[in-house]
Amino acid sequence: MTLTPATLMDMQPSSARAGFTLIEILIVIAVIGLLAAVLIPNVLGARVSSQRSVAQTFLQTCMAAAEQKRNFLDNTLPHLSTCQALGLSLPKGVIRADFSYASSDPNADASLTVTFQGRTAPEVLTATLPFKPASS
Repeated sequence: MTLTPATLMDMQPSSARAGFTLIEILIVIAVIGLLAAVLIPNVLGARVSSQRSVAQTFLQTCMAAAEQKRNFLDNTLPHLSTCQALGLSLPKGVIRADFSYASSDPNADASLTVTFQGRTAPEVLTATLPFKPASS
């Protein structure tokens, strides 16, 4: 029997050939680290975008509720402090939703500010509910 590299490999015990080398393990860890470095910012960006969408939808819902209350009260809107005064609860990610008014007149324009948690700091969305005089 002649000894060649192939026959020498066959003569080694099977347990010596079954494992991975250190270089192979380090390469796999490096590839996983690179994939994580690329994907994590995208996942965080998608989360902030979804929170912004939730806040925008809540802003529109709160403005629609205020408009319905104003229509129900013959075109006057008592001064509300928050959207909770309209019976709405804050969705997850929304920190606060406050109304503000230009004057104490019940017919004044109302401004709604919705604050939600952004990526690094709270972000703000604002909308105005203008006064609509009753048509005669």
